[in-house]
Amino acid sequence: MIARLLLSPDKERIKEEIQKTLASHIECGNVKHPDILFFPAGEKLGIAEARKIKEHFSLKPFSAKGRAAVLEDASILTPEAQNALLKTIEELTRDALLILGASSDAYPLFYPGAKLSALRQPASQAASLRPTRSI
Repeated sequence: MIARLLLSPDKERIKEEIQKTLASHIECGNVKHPDILFFPAGEKLGIAEARKIKEHFSLKPFSAKGRAAVLEDASILTPEAQNALLKTIEELTRDALLILGASSDAYPLFYPGAKLSALRQPASQAASLRPTRSI
């Protein structure tokens, strides 16, 4: 199981990291792959979407080694959706990949004890994201 939090004020950089991570895990950088559930930035992220993510991970992969879900901007998750996702993160299988993009870690879902591998890009460093913690 990999749950990855991508933190950067640069939304384009988050998109690049999402593509790189998907390419290495699913062997496909295309978010239209049947084993990838993708929520673009600006899309509502409530409890119904959290349930879709849980259901998505309960299915067997179509052609990849595992399933992935991507929330391009997880900072707009409702509190209910955040709680549901925390439970989903605890139950992810070994081949599951959950990618959460955000400009800040100032949200309850991103507390230090969450099982997330965080990559942070300070505003002063536009070149790359760097790991901040791995749990």
